[in-house]
Amino acid sequence: MKKYILVLLLICASVFGQQLSLGSFFVRISDSLDCAKANDFSCVSVQLSAFELSFNTIEQSSSPAARGVKMALSTAKKELSSASLEALSIALVAFEKEQNPINYQALIKNFEKKVMPAFRAFEAATPNGEMGELQLVYKKLYDTWQRNERVVGDLSSAHYGKIETAMAMYRLAMLNEPMDRAAMSEQVGLIKGYLAEFLAGKYQNASSENGGASGLLAGLAGLKTALENIGKDDKKAKAEILSFITAWPAFEGEIRTRDARLYNRIESDLPSIATNLSANKANLEDIIWGIEALDLNAGYNAIDVALVLIREGLEALLIIIALFVALKTSTKAKVAISLGSGLGVVLSVATAVLLATLLPLDNADVDREILEGFVGIVAVGVMVFIIAWLHSKSSAKAWEQFVKNQAKILAGGSVLCLGGLAFLAVFREGAETILFYAAMLPKTEIAHFGGGLALGVIVLGIFAYFMDYITKKIPMRHIFRVMSLLLYALGFKILGMSVHGLELTGVIDSTIIQGLPSISFIGFYNSIESISAQVIYILAVLALFAFFSLKEQKSTLRVARA
Repeated sequence: MKKYILVLLLICASVFGQQLSLGSFFVRISDSLDCAKANDFSCVSVQLSAFELSFNTIEQSSSPAARGVKMALSTAKKELSSASLEALSIALVAFEKEQNPINYQALIKNFEKKVMPAFRAFEAATPNGEMGELQLVYKKLYDTWQRNERVVGDLSSAHYGKIETAMAMYRLAMLNEPMDRAAMSEQVGLIKGYLAEFLAGKYQNASSENGGASGLLAGLAGLKTALENIGKDDKKAKAEILSFITAWPAFEGEIRTRDARLYNRIESDLPSIATNLSANKANLEDIIWGIEALDLNAGYNAIDVALVLIREGLEALLIIIALFVALKTSTKAKVAISLGSGLGVVLSVATAVLLATLLPLDNADVDREILEGFVGIVAVGVMVFIIAWLHSKSSAKAWEQFVKNQAKILAGGSVLCLGGLAFLAVFREGAETILFYAAMLPKTEIAHFGGGLALGVIVLGIFAYFMDYITKKIPMRHIFRVMSLLLYALGFKILGMSVHGLELTGVIDSTIIQGLPSISFIGFYNSIESISAQVIYILAVLALFAFFSLKEQKSTLRVARA
């Protein structure tokens, strides 16, 4: 049964393109490797049997490369070892290349044409450039690398990981007080060497150990090294913590689905720890202890499955309920909100499939975080207008005018705006929720998985019913005020979380304010960039509120004079 759910989540990528999708098979191998490392060989056997069953249903399963996969699979089933599983992975990659041929030579030439000029400017500026210039050339190189990195990850995963790490280390040295040019120059030399090796065809492949439980254990070892070096070699300690932050999206699900409090603490506290090691040594010890206390080999139960849906779905549900309740007298508005929510679900599934199958690199998890960050910011931009508009209807006269003229008020662009907000609210969390479930499924009994989903839906349904019941007892003009305040609070939180996510993935810089605590529950993080965005948000809401209120007052005066 699990096989069919995984197929639904991952393999339906074929709906979106002509190429043969093999994402679920790579997932099987990755899960088998995790089981082998935990000495759970019965789990390995189950995963390989499911792999074989699915693979034999593929039309192309008799091709030359497919026969290589079957031979490697037969060996893996006998040996149940990590080495035989990695051999199976190599054979599957060969089959994928046979079925989905890629002109890598053209991609390499394009990579060299685009990336190397940006790197040479980056290299030239490093020795003597001012901070402003260095930040510009770094961003230019980083953006160019992000757009063209795929060919490196496909052909030489070890070089891909080394370049990502070196760029992260360069950024840390650049933002250090004072700037550490020696460390920056060292990382430039490393990046230059890695690029030269890749372009010369000296490819290096790394084993799949960056994600899941194995990636988390590697990150934990790095944090322990950082702890040991605080006060002895702070430079090395910072580098280890930054490496953990860089790799965080690849294994955050292992913590998020087991201990939400520890997850929030890592996201909010670790950047602060990296900028002030001596003052935060105890905090780092607590985080390490929390990770060590997790049972990474334990399976998930129905409660775990339900909590993911409740935690990820509650914010989206609150936004949709707020819109439905405030505008329940308008059929046109309700249709727009329903269509937007439905489209959000469909595109969430599609995006999850594309992220899982078309981006099978370590950076696929980072791309997910970046996507969620930008979608969140756009959603907040829409919410600013909705909040101010709703609040402007909270006076008795404004509400009376709205009831009389709602067909005119909710025409065209207004309805589209409502539907767009509903779509963004669902889409922002939808794809991530599906990917979390895809990762949890191999470690969850099917009865627990189905029961957890049902429990999550029931809890959210009860919450929605309760909200609807309460709002029936409140006059509609007051509902506009309450719902606008609810959306205001959610917008504040979503914006903070979105900016923080972009900071963690290196898209934007993070300037930590020492001594100021982060409060992840409300989306408040102690960086200048995050706080600045939220201040702008508050000012924008107040300005638009004043604008809409003035507009309503003028409209009321015109009606009174008439």
